[in-house]
Amino acid sequence: MFSGMRRYGRDPGVVQRTKEATFYAPFNWKEPKRIFTCSWSDFFHKQADPWREEAWEVILRTPHHTYQILTKRPGLMVAWAETHPWPDHVWAGTSVERQKYAPRLDVLARVPAKVRFVSAEPLLSSLDLRKWLNWTGDAGMHEPPDPVCLNWVIVGGESGPNARPMHPDWARSLRDQCHMAGVPYFHKQNGEWVSGLGVLGGYVVLQNTWSEDHPFGNSQATPSRNIHQWGDGYLSVKVGKKAAGALLDGREHKEMP
Repeated sequence: MFSGMRRYGRDPGVVQRTKEATFYAPFNWKEPKRIFTCSWSDFFHKQADPWREEAWEVILRTPHHTYQILTKRPGLMVAWAETHPWPDHVWAGTSVERQKYAPRLDVLARVPAKVRFVSAEPLLSSLDLRKWLNWTGDAGMHEPPDPVCLNWVIVGGESGPNARPMHPDWARSLRDQCHMAGVPYFHKQNGEWVSGLGVLGGYVVLQNTWSEDHPFGNSQATPSRNIHQWGDGYLSVKVGKKAAGALLDGREHKEMP
């Protein structure tokens, strides 16, 4: 996010209101849109206090749109919901990049939104979200909260020049947790890194579109630099966001609530 802001001449350390035309643009959009609010900031950041009320009024007056509000401060989101109406066209989400941040979901569960979601992007560790999914798997699993917290899970690898790799097993685990619980799974991107099958003659064999039917059917080779080897021997290779794409085990996962 920060690298993207810098490319457009924005200072990541400064939270500022958009231009008037952008701020009130939802009034001019007649066709329903899905709007990711404050994609470069946080709707509940303290520096946004002066214009949050006005922004909420725009949201309330444009119910034909769907607003996705993501925050790292779900406690402030709960406090806001206690004093403001929370309509069904406003989705509530929080960021969980590592397991240690998962307790944010206990707080998110208290937001009276029709759709609650988690953004595991960038995904920086394995995550066990079964407590917050309506898990109906093996006996002994976590009991889901009441109400069940998550209606949607977004996953993505990190992008930018200093991006850290995402082990594909982390994404596979979340995909499988979601499918077992009947919750939509959205695999946004792999980030800057892709899977490496092995090193041969100084080159790494890549596999962007691995599948059970054709496990080596669409591989390519790249010089063996920018390689990360995991403790389990797995290889990740930095090839850039565009080349890495958004496939997981040979297919896209773009499920929506």
